[in-house]
Order: sequence, then structure tokens, then C-alpha cells
Amino acid sequence: MDIMGISIGNQDSDSGRCKADFFYYRYLDLCFKFGPAINSTDANVAAVCSEPDEELVRVVSEERQSYIVTITADIYLVYNNAICIQGTSMINPSHQWTFNDGTIMPYSKWGINQPKANGTFIRMFRVYNYKWYSIVDGNMCSYICEYKYNEGTQM
Repeated sequence: MDIMGISIGNQDSDSGRCKADFFYYRYLDLCFKFGPAINSTDANVAAVCSEPDEELVRVVSEERQSYIVTITADIYLVYNNAICIQGTSMINPSHQWTFNDGTIMPYSKWGINQPKANGTFIRMFRVYNYKWYSIVDGNMCSYICEYKYNEGTQM
């Protein structure tokens, strides 16, 4: 099924690029699925999106940021927690924020006076216009997993 460029599951329009339980957004070539609210400790966030070729979503551009804003706008009705996204300041020796593989983040949307703390993930707060925060407090967050299509992956 394809609705406004979003395919659900392994449909013809996603050319088998996504796992069956992932959505596909053709414009950004993004396979993703939503995760429920969890207690956002380092260990809990590290445990989500842990299947092969899955990872916490990377926000690499304003286009991807805007898309996440669009697809999560109504989730607030289900749970009003922040959204955990990928980013860490614990890999780079100077504590520069990178993705989990060490790649420098090409885009950010930090809130005022952020980032404040070193951390292993970032929280995107809907109530603060989807700005990013590096708060280390263990509150709840929802999350989005991204599936990285690999030519050699068998689904």
C-alpha cells in the first residue's frame, strides 16, 4: 500500500528495501518504524533497534527533521514523551556529537543552551518545537528505528 509516498511493508514501491514491519518513505529513501515509550536510560535506549541493520533514527538534514515532525505530530495523543534519536558525544575525543559509528553529525537542531551534557542519545521534544536536548535524567521517550538497506541482506 502506498499513501503519499509512504509504503507499508515490502511493497512493490519500496523494491524490498524494508523489513515487513517497517514503513518506507520514498522521497528520503527511509525505512522506519515507531517504538513505544521506554525509560530512557543509556542501557534501555541502546537495546532498542538492535536487530541486524537497524539503528536509532539518524536526523541528517532539515528534510528528515521536518518529516519526523510530520509523522509524529499525532503521537502526542498516545504518549507525550520526547523522541529519542541517534547521537553521542562519547566517541569523539573532543566530545563532538557524532552518530554511533563515529560519523560527525551534519545537521542539528539544538534547543537553547544545548547540548548541556555528554550522552549516548539525543531527545527531540515536541513541546519545545522539536528542538534537541542532551538531558540525562532517565525520563521516558519514544523512539524511531531506521532500517539500513544492505544489498546483501536477506529478508
